[in-house]
Amino acid sequence: MTGGPERTGSAATNCDERRGERDHNSPPGGRAAATSAQVALAPQGTIWGDPAMTEHRFSQIDVFADRLTEGNPVAVVHDADDLTDETMAAFAAWTNLSETTFLLEPTDPTADYRLRIFTPDRELSFAGHPTLGAARAWLDAAEAPRDRDTLVQECAAGLLRIRREIGSGGRLAFAAPPLLRYGPVDDADVAILRRGLGLAATDIVDAAWVDNGPG
Repeated sequence: MTGGPERTGSAATNCDERRGERDHNSPPGGRAAATSAQVALAPQGTIWGDPAMTEHRFSQIDVFADRLTEGNPVAVVHDADDLTDETMAAFAAWTNLSETTFLLEPTDPTADYRLRIFTPDRELSFAGHPTLGAARAWLDAAEAPRDRDTLVQECAAGLLRIRREIGSGGRLAFAAPPLLRYGPVDDADVAILRRGLGLAATDIVDAAWVDNGPG
């Protein structure tokens, strides 16, 4: 799909380290790392040990970094098909990361996996660094894409093709999906942003919506 510049990055799970490259907005360097564990998930209010509690592999990935704890973190819960929307939302709120992702079986036969992305307070149709982090976690769980060089992610924004560069340490890249919203920002919204950032009106040259996922 087209619609924006490619974002690239790499990461590793289980404390492995893999060389990789990042996009021009990322810090220089060549390594990224993260950890993997098992977590028990269940609907809110469930007592520890209840049969409703299920264990899932959990990875936390550093994206766009060359050292552990210096990247943009994203949580990845594997094999999440049995989790309810409420449990996913509750776990995302608990991790308190900017995004928490859940890997599921695809509903589209051309996709390798399906991804759901949650912030602490809502679900997103698409986001960039969670896409890269989840793709790395999926690969590091010994999953094999249909195409050796390309992963196909299904998400609420549609199908996203993620290029896998085998000869460059597993570098991943994708073209952002089409924009959902583009154009001028209302003066009232600009004023709110300006006050939040502590800027004077003269500090802002222009403002525009560039939205291809959160909505």
